[in-house]
Amino acid sequence: MAEAEPALSDLLRGAFRFLRRRYLVICLGALVGLALAVFAVMNLEDRYRSKLLLMVDEIGASSLEAEAQEGGARDAFVDGQVYIIESNEILRDAVALANLTEEPFFQRQPRSWAAQKIAELKAMIRPPRVAPADPDLSGLTPEEAYAVRTLDSAMTVDREGDTNIISISVVTDGGRLSARVADAVGTAFAMNREAAQIGRATRVAGWLDDRMLELRRQLTEAEDAVAAFRIENNLLTGAQGTSLGEQQLNEFNAELFRTRAELAQRRAAYARAVEILNGGGDIQSLPEVQQSDIVNALRTALLDLQRREAELAGQGNNPRLAGIRDERAAIEAQLSTEVTRIVEVMANEVETLEAREQLVSEALREAGGQSGDASRSSVELRELERRAEAYRALYERYLGSSGLAEENLSFLASGVEIIDAASVPSLPFAPKSQVLVLFGLILGAMLGGLIGLLREAMLTGFMTVGQLQRAVGLPVMACVPRIGSPAKAFEMTMDDPMSAYSESIRTFRHELTELSGETGTQVITITSSGPGDGKTTMARAMAGSALVAGLDVLLIDADLRRAKLSQLLQMSDDSGLSELLSGDGYGFRERNLGGGLDVLPAGRGARSPSDLLAGKSLARYLEAARQTYDLIIIDAPPVANMADASILARVSDVVGFVVRWNETPREMVVEAMKRLDSEAPVGLALNAADLSRVAQYGESYEAYARAAANPRTVRRDAAA
Repeated sequence: MAEAEPALSDLLRGAFRFLRRRYLVICLGALVGLALAVFAVMNLEDRYRSKLLLMVDEIGASSLEAEAQEGGARDAFVDGQVYIIESNEILRDAVALANLTEEPFFQRQPRSWAAQKIAELKAMIRPPRVAPADPDLSGLTPEEAYAVRTLDSAMTVDREGDTNIISISVVTDGGRLSARVADAVGTAFAMNREAAQIGRATRVAGWLDDRMLELRRQLTEAEDAVAAFRIENNLLTGAQGTSLGEQQLNEFNAELFRTRAELAQRRAAYARAVEILNGGGDIQSLPEVQQSDIVNALRTALLDLQRREAELAGQGNNPRLAGIRDERAAIEAQLSTEVTRIVEVMANEVETLEAREQLVSEALREAGGQSGDASRSSVELRELERRAEAYRALYERYLGSSGLAEENLSFLASGVEIIDAASVPSLPFAPKSQVLVLFGLILGAMLGGLIGLLREAMLTGFMTVGQLQRAVGLPVMACVPRIGSPAKAFEMTMDDPMSAYSESIRTFRHELTELSGETGTQVITITSSGPGDGKTTMARAMAGSALVAGLDVLLIDADLRRAKLSQLLQMSDDSGLSELLSGDGYGFRERNLGGGLDVLPAGRGARSPSDLLAGKSLARYLEAARQTYDLIIIDAPPVANMADASILARVSDVVGFVVRWNETPREMVVEAMKRLDSEAPVGLALNAADLSRVAQYGESYEAYARAAANPRTVRRDAAA
């Protein structure tokens, strides 16, 4: 967080300085944008917008209608209605309803003379391509087609959120016209929906009629097939809808069940009777015996005789007693005979039931064989009956739906309801003057800022000391201001030593001498990356500054190729360094310009300057000169593609590298520093700087004035 605050502060300061540097361009862009916006506001026509709200309901389709339609149910119904409203069919109907071809807004306006001439010129240069015809607008006149396209561009159809409400907005040059057009579009859409519903219902009703006739024919054929199958297979129905064979089989089964149940009962009773007879038990205890009326009557008579016999036995020998006993014996014999008969009857019943069971079983087997064939036929019959029943149910369903379709056909709605009719706007919708003016102002200022940024990006030179230090990685000793006449730089340091220019030159000289670390006479080589950076002027001015300080100075023109310093001092024809190094100037003496300043010109030319400079003569000469002078300044050639500057740097105590403000390309400076490859320390000077513009980049000459009082400041800043 602590690191972010200085970064933000630097960013804000940089933005403020950029605005200070480019405020004229930004203001000019803002004024141009403002003027264009005002011009547009004054020349644009007012536009009015009217809005219509429709609620669209989907008329539910029955399952039969869904079956009749191709494609099934529709997805995103409301979104689909939006596309329908925007279709050319609705637009054509709206143009016809509102008679828009008579409205000037929907008519093609004649082009101006200038526009016609421009179009003719374009046609001469490049013939216009014929656009393909719109198939949706075929059959329309050119005026109607233009009105449809204009309405399409002037209308906006949107869905209101996730609801089934659709808004239709129309923008024209008149409020009443906008409202009338919006109403016309809504009416055209409602009419189109209603016509579509009627057509749809008519198609469904017709399809239902055809389908119902087909179902009735299929039902008749199915019922006839059922009847014919019954007759063919003798599958006449009995009670409860069953066939005669099935009914007969059921009766035999029931009869066999009853016979077997009764037979089992009779067998059990007969077996019990036989068991009692064989065992000597009371046969009269059997239920069958007790239920016999004859047995009951005989038993009653027997009991009466036994009672009478008992009464007469108490009276002695009564002649009637013998008769009663005979009568009792006869009744007992009858009773025994009746019981025997009952047992025989039971045996006969068992035999009869056994015979009956056999007969019923045989009849059941015969009926079962016939029933197998009947069952297979019944399966086919039931299949035919189910098919006939299905046709009957479907026919009845379609019969009811056909009546409903006829009812619906007589009462159909479009499903469109206008919930908010289009109103006549009282104020124009566009242009929004204040917004347009503000937008023009902001856009113009942004364009001006962009131009300023482009100009900043196009600057290839160094605008500030910080830029130079960051690019090269070496300390910048001085920011030398621009002067009116570089040729008078020497005189300015001599005549006005307190000027800003003289102060910067003096700062550069002091910084270089301190940078070398030497205490005796120092050799300073002044060079640059290329010609025109002001190194020669810098060397002369530094010599003048040292002369003002009371030093004995030797100024050497070591540029054996161009000899710019010798030309400025009008010494081009004098013998100089080239003769000295080649051995032709034995006993040569420097030319004194007055005071303690001597100048060694370049000489009258050299065939191989680099070889001469690389020889031992230069080093011996400089060593001898150290005994005479307090300061030796060498005006070296530019680094460029030559080795001269690097050779001179090896025999120097310190190198002063001059970079021209806003002119010397940055890449050229970086490449020159790599080629220089000096073992001696190198100090930089930003030359011919516009101090007012340097201040706009956040730096000022005062910083270098303070550095002159404390030379370590610049080096410390550079190291940071």
